[in-house]
Amino acid sequence: MSVIARLRKTALLVASLLLVWLGLAMPAHALSCSASVGNVSFGNVNVLSGANPLATASAPVSVSCSKGLLELPGDATVCVYINEGSGGWDGSTQRYMLNGANTLGYNLYKDAARTQIWGSTAVFAASGPKRYVFNSGSVLIILGGTSTISDTIYASINPGQTTKPVGTYTSSFTAAYTLVRFASGDVPCPASGGSAMPTFNVTATVVANCAINTQNLAFGTTSALVGNRDQTSTMSVTCTNAAPWSVGLGNGSNFSGTRRMRLASTSSYVGYGLYRDAARSQTWSSGAGNESTGTGTGGSQSLTVYGRVPAQAAPAIGNYADTVVATVTF
Repeated sequence: MSVIARLRKTALLVASLLLVWLGLAMPAHALSCSASVGNVSFGNVNVLSGANPLATASAPVSVSCSKGLLELPGDATVCVYINEGSGGWDGSTQRYMLNGANTLGYNLYKDAARTQIWGSTAVFAASGPKRYVFNSGSVLIILGGTSTISDTIYASINPGQTTKPVGTYTSSFTAAYTLVRFASGDVPCPASGGSAMPTFNVTATVVANCAINTQNLAFGTTSALVGNRDQTSTMSVTCTNAAPWSVGLGNGSNFSGTRRMRLASTSSYVGYGLYRDAARSQTWSSGAGNESTGTGTGGSQSLTVYGRVPAQAAPAIGNYADTVVATVTF
């Protein structure tokens, strides 16, 4: 055998051994996929706003697949399952975040329009998991490499939750509440197997807020001010559940030692007072000890303003008025 022939035989033998070694070292099916979801934060939420939804949020989603060096390129299907989370769900329409025993209803969605709930086969099964396909028409898994699909998860807090107390609400999606399943090819979601995603959290902080509505106080018509003239009016305060509040009344536009009503732009005045109690012993003004106080319930709370025009010298005939600003502090 010639030297050249022997060299060729040695080269073929080395090549054969190399291929055999590679074949033994690399698995026949090396597809591997994973997914992760970022934390979903609604930030501060005003449950009294009347908005629908009360708040929205979103977070990044990353789905990745890789193949071994000797595995041929091809399609891969990944399905991401998200269950109810640690806050639980109502069994049909919404998930919950928790603040102690208090719940705040929300949901997670596959689409920006927030019409397709992101679920699993056990929770929100009608909508189910979200399915991703890696293929040449979208993202091709390169031979021996990794490809990633970047996506977004959308969330919203449901309206009509005005009585929810202030505080921070949370639901955690640990390994018990997530699942990632994958298979080679453009196929339906696999029926078994898979692994959990890293933990992500959904949070919202219900913050204190208040609204106030007032009514005019009319003392009526009289020809003389020879005795006390008493009247009342009401105002309503709506504050977030568990939020302390206080309502103060300003001195009015014509104050001079006491509140006064004025006849148009003249120098004629009628003195009067505003009180927190029917006995008219507790003056209602502004500052600690002079305001009406309470704690919000999430609903409307009614307050009575007790007014009195005391006996005083007969003023000029006409209509007297004053403007008082009511301020709610929370």
